[in-house]
Amino acid sequence: MRKLLLILALPCLLLASCDKKEVVSSATPNTSTTDPAPVAKTTPTTGSVIYDRLAFVQLPIEQQKELYNGMTPENRYELWKDKIRNLREMATFDADQVATINELDNRITYKEFDITSEEYQTFMSDFMSGFNLKARQYFSIEQLYYAFGSLEDYNAVAAGPQPPVIDRIKNCNCSKAVNLCGTQVACAGSCAGSEIGCGYLWLYSCNGRCDFSQ
Repeated sequence: MRKLLLILALPCLLLASCDKKEVVSSATPNTSTTDPAPVAKTTPTTGSVIYDRLAFVQLPIEQQKELYNGMTPENRYELWKDKIRNLREMATFDADQVATINELDNRITYKEFDITSEEYQTFMSDFMSGFNLKARQYFSIEQLYYAFGSLEDYNAVAAGPQPPVIDRIKNCNCSKAVNLCGTQVACAGSCAGSEIGCGYLWLYSCNGRCDFSQ
């Protein structure tokens, strides 16, 4: 009789054990296979490509700049407009800094991001030289880098009195025309870099290296 009861109870015990394992398994799903956010997507109506800035900046910096060089002017423009929206959301800028951000924002269109256009040439020669001088009155070089030289969200802590760490180990990481390496850090030497991808809005050629040995 006792053996019969044990035989009858065994399936129930096994079933309860399986149910318990299922509950534990469903409560702790495996997240290690979660796909990263797509860098770009195609709109079904127009077929145009839209880049996700926050996903884009997760790529290695060399890959970012390679993609940036191959983008349409519209794509480059939209990436930087989204970055400027991020700057507008920050509460860390004073009135002069906000005015400087607005001045640049109001000046750019997608045409300035077409490096073969007259608008690009005019923008770089007539506007950016004066803007660079004005911006350096109100921002530190570190702040300028994180505001206008990087597509990542602005980080007020990272923009403190330290050279941009992201560029310490990169080759062809600055433009001799507009040095955003850091305070008292020169953009020196020469290298065969990308056509654009450095300086303000990544509209300058990457033709030098930040010299952190000084």
